Amino acid sequence: MATQAVACCFTGGKDCCLAAHLISALSDGYDSPKASALLLKDPSLRSRLEAFTGYQVVLLVTFGPAGGTSSFKAHPMHLIKLMAKAMGIPHTIIEIGSSEGGSYLQSYRTAIQDLHDQHGIQALLTGDILDVCNDFMGKACQDIMPLLRPLWEIPRKQLLDLLWENNFKAIISCVNIKSLGEIPEQGDSAEGIQQPAALLADESLHEVHIDPVALATKGKGNHHNSNQNEVVPLSCLLLGKELTQKLHCDVLLGSACKALGIDECGEKGEFHTMVISAPSLFGEWSLDIMTSSGGSGNHVRFLQIVREGDFAFLKVPHDAKLVRSILD
Repeated sequence: MATQAVACCFTGGKDCCLAAHLISALSDGYDSPKASALLLKDPSLRSRLEAFTGYQVVLLVTFGPAGGTSSFKAHPMHLIKLMAKAMGIPHTIIEIGSSEGGSYLQSYRTAIQDLHDQHGIQALLTGDILDVCNDFMGKACQDIMPLLRPLWEIPRKQLLDLLWENNFKAIISCVNIKSLGEIPEQGDSAEGIQQPAALLADESLHEVHIDPVALATKGKGNHHNSNQNEVVPLSCLLLGKELTQKLHCDVLLGSACKALGIDECGEKGEFHTMVISAPSLFGEWSLDIMTSSGGSGNHVRFLQIVREGDFAFLKVPHDAKLVRSILD
């Protein structure tokens, strides 16, 4: 069957990656092996996805601020480029601004029109779940091309199950400390800020190094560094953790997060993710985002966390690389 060319709004987060996975699985229709395998796992997807067959992702598009993408804290641009390389799909970065008297919305509309005129793009794909920006992307695409949102208003548990069933590994790359509040520590087993709090102890995907100077704040409910008499928000200890079923159940569905009204997928900006492994998209490749330190024979590999205002994020080294996640 003929397919229509789609550009995927791509940040490397769980939602855009899952949207790309779904559209790719349905590109040859419901009767294709990929679609059949998808629907076999979750038959309820059929009614949700019936309007999204016959599209093919041919371009990954990252919209970034004019003048550079250094402000991409949750989604480092060098990682996005590595992910695009693993996917084998062309990737373009489009700078967005409101220069020369034009509005921010008009800048997007001009860019989307150029995608149609210069790349032959027929539809734009996003991983949006909720209308958190007054239907901004809908307005940006209006009268230019269809906007595809296969995850729109999807039950959060269904979205997360799709990630886990398809062996996606996503780590939390950024947290909004103000939105998450002070996640209370459940237990007293943690010792020092380099050890995860009790409720996160089993979810350490990597050793995480926390800079107490960068993160230190004063306030009740924080995680103490006894050596420097500083405290670190416990929400920062989510960083570098894989978004697993256990973390989802123990933390994001916990009473503290429920009381704060936290969206369990972070759709209101409470946290952001980066996908480091996804067999249907990256094949045998995965991202190695660790930092190494120490001399020969004494290497320590860790992730570093830094803070800017209300946000804390992983400081991913620029020598991050793709590694084979499946042995030949």
